[in-house]
Amino acid sequence: MYVDVILRQKGRFSDMLFSYRVPDSLENKIDIGYRVSVPFGKSNKPIEAIVNNLKSENESEGTDFEIKEIFDVLGDEPLISRENMELISWMRDRYICTYLDCLNLFFPKGYTLNSTKIVKPVFSIEELTVEQEMSLDQAERKIINELYLSKEDVSYDSLTSRHSKSKLDSLISKGLVNIQWSYKEVVNEKKIKTVYLDEDLKCKIQMDSDYINCLKLGKKQLETVNFLILNDAVEQSALLDLLGVSNQTIKSLEKKGIIKIKEESHFRAPKQFLTVENKKIDLNSQQREVVDRIIEGIREQSRKPYLIHGVTGSGKTEVFLELIEYVLSQGMESVFLVPEIALTPQTIARVKNRFGNIVGVFHSQLSEGEKYDVFREVKNGNIRVVIGTRSAIFLPFDSLGLIIIDEEHDFSYKSEKTPKYDAIEVARYKAFKSNVAVVLGSATPSVPDYYNAKNGDYELLELNKRANNNLMPEISIVDMRKELHSGNSSPLSKELVAKMDLELKKGNQVILFLNKRGYANFMECKYCGHVFKCKNCDITLTNHKSLKKGICHYCGYEEHIPERCPKCNMTNIGSVGVGTEKIEELVSNLFPNHKTLRMDRDSTKKKNGVQKILEKFNK
Repeated sequence: MYVDVILRQKGRFSDMLFSYRVPDSLENKIDIGYRVSVPFGKSNKPIEAIVNNLKSENESEGTDFEIKEIFDVLGDEPLISRENMELISWMRDRYICTYLDCLNLFFPKGYTLNSTKIVKPVFSIEELTVEQEMSLDQAERKIINELYLSKEDVSYDSLTSRHSKSKLDSLISKGLVNIQWSYKEVVNEKKIKTVYLDEDLKCKIQMDSDYINCLKLGKKQLETVNFLILNDAVEQSALLDLLGVSNQTIKSLEKKGIIKIKEESHFRAPKQFLTVENKKIDLNSQQREVVDRIIEGIREQSRKPYLIHGVTGSGKTEVFLELIEYVLSQGMESVFLVPEIALTPQTIARVKNRFGNIVGVFHSQLSEGEKYDVFREVKNGNIRVVIGTRSAIFLPFDSLGLIIIDEEHDFSYKSEKTPKYDAIEVARYKAFKSNVAVVLGSATPSVPDYYNAKNGDYELLELNKRANNNLMPEISIVDMRKELHSGNSSPLSKELVAKMDLELKKGNQVILFLNKRGYANFMECKYCGHVFKCKNCDITLTNHKSLKKGICHYCGYEEHIPERCPKCNMTNIGSVGVGTEKIEELVSNLFPNHKTLRMDRDSTKKKNGVQKILEKFNK
């Protein structure tokens, strides 16, 4: 048997399929999507690869090179499904990128293969002949002795750092040592140790309370045993904290056979800050009609995506939750895509309230360990509903039945990093290939998707009423030129300030939206007109007053803003325009007795920054 593999290796010539022979001993342990270790290059260094194709014939027969054998199969099951391997090939052609670019979308960073070049003696001490021993000089003898005395493998790098490389080469040429590759699979799992009493011992103590005195335990050991009699199993770290015992006490009890220690994988679930009340909501007639139509399409295995065009407040989320519940009842899984995970903690809270621990969250703010845990739990079937940003669509679902794309008009569904894929297009591919139901939702659909719906490529479903039959909000448009002519130079109109004051006096809250972060759009010298610009993009730098910097919002270039103009040396540097920092400053001055929070990319850089701000606002 032969396999074509995709290497997990960056390189100019590695973006192609490489063929390897499968040893007879591994033929029944390998399939498409498995991770394998393969020799690569002149040095035959072990490289991690994914099996893309199986074949029974060697297509390179008659050529002047020999097909290498794979070293090993990593893992007991395929990491990537056949369907996703096909998707990788499709994405490579569609988005003009490399196999590795696509593979990295499906492959968590929790899996790595560490390769080490090691030096081993060819003969044992007993097998070394007198002639061979006599041929060694003092430096070579030192190397040989070190290799014989070492209980562990000696790496090539560490050996050459202590001894002459030429002497090592001499030993290789004499056939006394050889160079090999060793590899170790590393998985980014968090393990938790759990302590519990030996079952036989526990039964004896329960039958005879005096039996514990026969064990001849110290004070802390006795305290630990008594605690474990009352508790079936306790995390070792919690036990140490609660009882104030040392690791040595635990090790001593384990050595005596009194306790057992079990090591288990731990799921690193991201902290949920925001909670919402779980209410049973009855769908209105429009919502029920939409749900019934989509369920009917799922039953008929329709491959046509659905576009729900629903006004703000029409209850699209409730429709989505009802569809997820139906798909779960059919034994299938769902993925709920949102444009920006930081802005949807309420959605996460509502989905988790409805479906409990089978819900996972997947987005860019998670640590690599947390991402790996979600990947593992989805693959094991413990997570069956995932809320996430665009990359969540590549998680290893076993029987994906529904893809929901909320706010489908949002540009963030198109990746700006390589591979520059479109998550909606990938969802449509999955719908066509695997009969997955795709549901798009928006109050303002994108022009292409709305055209597709009108043209019949999508099925258009309308929700044109608010879920609770409330009227649409009243909107006032204020002409800021008139405000300026009346003497108001503030970016906040008199009408807006008056309405804010009224709501705050009622004990209500106010949210102001502005699509500009920073303090002001740009900075200029009032004397000579010099404007601070980005050295890379040649656009104006945004003033970030809190950082005392000008920042380019395109490439990220930063520079400190001096007190004097670099062109004329005057101190008349002023700001033009308005950003969220300036609005925060104005509101704090206008309403000093009320707390003000600013939520933008700058104030939410730290992990869980958005959730913490929303939690404060919620309370």
